[in-house]
Amino acid sequence: MFSTFADTINLRRYAVVQRAAACLGLPLDHAFTLSLPPDAPASLAPPFPTPCTLATALTKHADLLNPPRKTALAALASVATDPADATRLNHLVGRRSST
Repeated sequence: MFSTFADTINLRRYAVVQRAAACLGLPLDHAFTLSLPPDAPASLAPPFPTPCTLATALTKHADLLNPPRKTALAALASVATDPADATRLNHLVGRRSST
């Protein structure tokens, strides 16, 4: 059925990518561009080059099989527009909210 162990792993990863796209309600060929908010911290850089497709972002730039790193959660908290989201993300990072 599978020619190598790597083929088995790649098939499983692709299934996770397909599920993530379905959760987002977007097709894998959906193209997008990331942009930082004007008030984003100067140290925050775009995580990967865009424009790209959702398939490229999820297969090449996202680790869907492991929990997010605290630095990624902190970066999201720093640009969250909803204070409740920022508070939850900071809680996951282990920071106390200043609000």
